[in-house]
Amino acid sequence: MITVKDIENTIFAKFNQAILDVVGSDRKKELHVSDVISPCMRKVFYDKNVEADGSYESIRSLYFGTAIHGASKIAMDEKHELKLAYDYVNNESVPIDKLPMGDKAWDVIIGSIDDLIEVDGVPVICDKKTTGSISWYKTHNMHEAHSTQLNAYRVLLKKCKGLDVQYGSIIYISNQVSKESVDPPIVKVEKLKPVEETLLKLIKNGESIKHAMMNNELPERNISDYCVRVCSHYRRCFA
Repeated sequence: MITVKDIENTIFAKFNQAILDVVGSDRKKELHVSDVISPCMRKVFYDKNVEADGSYESIRSLYFGTAIHGASKIAMDEKHELKLAYDYVNNESVPIDKLPMGDKAWDVIIGSIDDLIEVDGVPVICDKKTTGSISWYKTHNMHEAHSTQLNAYRVLLKKCKGLDVQYGSIIYISNQVSKESVDPPIVKVEKLKPVEETLLKLIKNGESIKHAMMNNELPERNISDYCVRVCSHYRRCFA
């Protein structure tokens, strides 16, 4: 006979399966913007070769962020979640539905831009980030890693679409609910770096990941406070 606990457990399981359906896309065989802008190529190698811990805590922010992305379109349909693929070896755009496989997959950088909008005729790249520290952004510029991501998107737009977009923005959205304060979204905008300057860094990291994956060779670690603060491969890397 079914019990209340049986019903609770079933609903709990189905909800968590739904979460994994949202965030569970496999990027192990592809090269993404998030890979080539990572502060550490060794982490990228581990991400693609070793299963992460997969805890709820580790994917909660990703789930919230993905849900908000899908429910907050601010651009036209064709410029919302705009997916681009750039072959940095042959310096050419690749159709997103004809991505290469095998070793050639590491020649192509894939990116998905949340929204590409126009303000008085000026194109602007928009990306959304959820955060538990919204108050920090009230007095600080956008996070350096987010700026790097916007600059990478500028490269892909130039190489794939021939668009020279000089401005990028991050919309910071609080993922905390507080009775003491109301935290509206905070928008940060900056002028982006020259395309060729960013491109050199993307190619360097892309080649590093490609070499590591094709030769099963561990890249050098890049030691920083990131290692002990948030890296999910801390034990594996230093052991």
